[in-house]
This record gives sequence, structure tokens and C-alpha cells, in this order.
Amino acid sequence: MSASIGIAIYPEDGEDAGTLIKAADAAMFDSKRKGPGAFELYNPEKLDGPKHHPLMQRRSDFEDLREANQRLVNAAKRANKLQARSDSSYRRQIKYLADRVKTNASPRNAFTGPPNRS
Repeated sequence: MSASIGIAIYPEDGEDAGTLIKAADAAMFDSKRKGPGAFELYNPEKLDGPKHHPLMQRRSDFEDLREANQRLVNAAKRANKLQARSDSSYRRQIKYLADRVKTNASPRNAFTGPPNRS
């Protein structure tokens, strides 16, 4: 379940309840075009020419933060995958060395150094 939210601000977008509800309703329909979970501030530019809404900069900042957060989440997911691959490779190397020790064969690049020839 998700919500589409339309926001109208008093008194910038209307002086009475009816006007504010119409503005919020128009903004809600704009937010539905963005997809689930979106919100939209009433945009009077669509109806009566340019007008800068006081919260438009805050909205832009919010979108920038959301985008930056998504990049961080994606980077963390990639780091998790790389860590899992690294752990898997390490376990395979340890298993290989353990198998070599069991068969009394010294691996040339083992951590214990060259074989003892005495």
C-alpha cells in the first residue's frame, strides 16, 4: 500500500478551506503521475503563471537527499557482495591448503615457508 500526497500551504496557495482543498487535490493528482509513495506541492505555474513556492527549495533539497541516500544504499549493497566474494575465496584457499597438508604435500606458496630439506 502506498500514498500519493498533495500539499497546499496557507496562505500562499489559498485563503480559505475550499481553495486549499482544490490546490491540494490538484497537487495530489500531479503526485500520482510520479508513482507510488510520491508527494507534490501545489504548483500554481500550471494555472496562473510563474510563482515561486516557498517550499520548492526544500522539496529540491529533499529530492537531492533521497537521491544521495539511494546511492549510499547501492554502494553498501555492492560492498556486501564484494565482501561475500572475498570471504568465499578465502575459505576456498584455506580448504585447499588444508587438503594439501592432509596429503602430506607442501604447497609452494604456503604460509609456513619453503619445505624443510634436512
